[in-house]
Amino acid sequence: MAAFSQDQLSDLREKAIRYIEEGHGRMKPCRKLFRDKTENYYADILKSTGIMETYEKDLHGDQRSPANVEKLKGLFFGIIANKKDRKSIYGPKRFSFDVTNLIDANTRLYFTDFYCVPGKNHPRPHYVSLVITRKGSEADRFCQIHLLSLIMDDNRFFKVLDIERNVAEVIQCDNLHVELYHTEDVNVADMLQNKKASLGGVKMKRGMTGKRQPKLKSPECSYCNLD
Repeated sequence: MAAFSQDQLSDLREKAIRYIEEGHGRMKPCRKLFRDKTENYYADILKSTGIMETYEKDLHGDQRSPANVEKLKGLFFGIIANKKDRKSIYGPKRFSFDVTNLIDANTRLYFTDFYCVPGKNHPRPHYVSLVITRKGSEADRFCQIHLLSLIMDDNRFFKVLDIERNVAEVIQCDNLHVELYHTEDVNVADMLQNKKASLGGVKMKRGMTGKRQPKLKSPECSYCNLD
C-alpha cells in the first residue's frame, strides 16, 4: 500500500485542525508523559539491560501513514493533562516522567496521523499521532522526507514552551487524544535510579485486558478520511 504524500498528509493535518476548531479545543498545561504496560513488561526490562527498546510500528492508525508503511521503530507514550488520564487500557503498571526528560533542544516533532477506530461509541474517539526524533538520527532523516515537521513551541497539537521549566501544553478537545511516538530507546533503570521517573500501579479501565491491539482506522469517518 502506497504511503500518503506530503500533500495528503497536509490535508490530513488540516482535517485534524478543523476537528479541533469544531470541538472548541483549547491548549491545556501538561507536565507528564507515561507508558502503561503489564507488570511482566517492566519486570523483564529491569531484570535485563534496563533499556526500553524501540520496535517496529504496528498498523495502529491509518495504514497509509508513512510511519506504518515503513514500519518506523519507536515507543508510544501518552500525555497526562487531567485526572481522566489516570486509568489504563494497556496494563496496570505506569512509567511516568516530566515531558522534558524525553524532549530537549535536540528533539524534533512531526505530524504523522489523524484517525478514529470503528466502535459503538458516538461520537467516535479520534487520535492525533506525533513522532518525536533526535536531530540527525536515521529516524529523523526519514521523517524530514516523509512526514510533516511541526514547530515544537508553535503548533495546534502539543507544544513544549520552556524546556528548562518543563512547561508544555496539549490540545484538550472532546473525544480527541494526542499520542507521541518516540524513536529512541529509553533507559528506564537510569531514570528511576536518578528519580527522573516513577513506576507505579494504575487502575485499569473496566473490561480491558492490558493486551495492545492495533487500532485500525475506520474507513467510514468523514472527519478523518481524505476525500
